[in-house]
Amino acid sequence: MGLSGEKVIHVEIKSPGEGFLDIFGVKKYELAKVCPDVVQSVQLLEGEWGAIGCRIHSHLFLVRSVLISEESSIIAIDKENKSLIYNIIGGDIMNEYNKMHVKIQVTSQGETNFLTWTLTLVRKYEEGNENGVNPEGVLVDFVTRLTNSIDAHFLKEKN
Repeated sequence: MGLSGEKVIHVEIKSPGEGFLDIFGVKKYELAKVCPDVVQSVQLLEGEWGAIGCRIHSHLFLVRSVLISEESSIIAIDKENKSLIYNIIGGDIMNEYNKMHVKIQVTSQGETNFLTWTLTLVRKYEEGNENGVNPEGVLVDFVTRLTNSIDAHFLKEKN
């Protein structure tokens, strides 16, 4: 039986949070153009971009030069709370997990804005994988690089 739990990652952002909700929702296809060092490609398999139930296939540089595939589906959109939730349903990333949900939410603490990632994970194995890699540490690094790359793009676009 694997371990389960929740990992919350707060990444400070300087650009408006609404842009992040757009790019992870109705404009996810732009990720490969916005941050090619993190996302190689994004393809809509079923449904409409940003709609609940749409299926998306992505190729991601999870670790700087290691390309993996990921298939996901939007399961919830909450415009009032500025969040959306993806269910990861396939691809290489599921080699480590039985279940994975990713919640992306724009949050604020005082004058500081954050993109808050909540990863709900059920691991297949109690320990790290056979390579001794800590998958959660890799995911934290990935979402931080992805967020920072998108934020830099939005700030550059603004100027």
